[in-house]
Amino acid sequence: MSNSNGRRVAVTGLGFVTPIGNDLETVWSSLVEGASGVGLISHFDTSDYSTKIAAEVRDFDPEQYMDKKTARHVGRYCQFALAASKQALEHANLDPAELDPDDVGVIVASGTARSPAVQQAQERSVVAGAANVSSPPGCVPTQEDVTTPARIAPVPAGALVVGVLCATGAATAGIAAGDVITTADGHQVQSPAALTAIVAGCRPGTVVPVTWVSTAGLARTSRILLSPAPAA
Repeated sequence: MSNSNGRRVAVTGLGFVTPIGNDLETVWSSLVEGASGVGLISHFDTSDYSTKIAAEVRDFDPEQYMDKKTARHVGRYCQFALAASKQALEHANLDPAELDPDDVGVIVASGTARSPAVQQAQERSVVAGAANVSSPPGCVPTQEDVTTPARIAPVPAGALVVGVLCATGAATAGIAAGDVITTADGHQVQSPAALTAIVAGCRPGTVVPVTWVSTAGLARTSRILLSPAPAA
């Protein structure tokens, strides 16, 4: 493949999650045979709707491509993106762990998509009242659009934040549980132990530049004041 500026692009791997199949072989066979992916809607009750048909993705098991926790915390379209990406990587015989992160990028061409949990919450608010609506674990609708690239290309190394104490420099900077710290005081953070060693080498009261990746997949940087450790 090439474009008007003469740059060539090689497609080395393909992955599919579609109404006509959830893998390369099935999709190709369906295309050759002229199979249709349109059928009766099965994902919700269509009694009150005039339209009864749609091109749905069927027989898709997200846990074939991700753990149960991830599958529960991301929207269905994000599950599709993860599954297709993993298929494409396997088809291309690429191992992300062997690639230089600076040489890899992710582009997701998706329109606005939301988790079904948002619609379900709206329906509950109409039926039972807003006071009876609560978000499911990990459901952050305003961030879901930007979560997909981050899920496909997760941070290769760093220290995962499992909790932040209130009124600390980290909390003031906006670091939250689920974020991943990647650099501290000018040093790369490859693991939690590495972060501990970096912080141990700094005096309390020192202002340390820290970079982290948020749960939304956004890189952030701030200068954090190190507080004295709690008394033993």
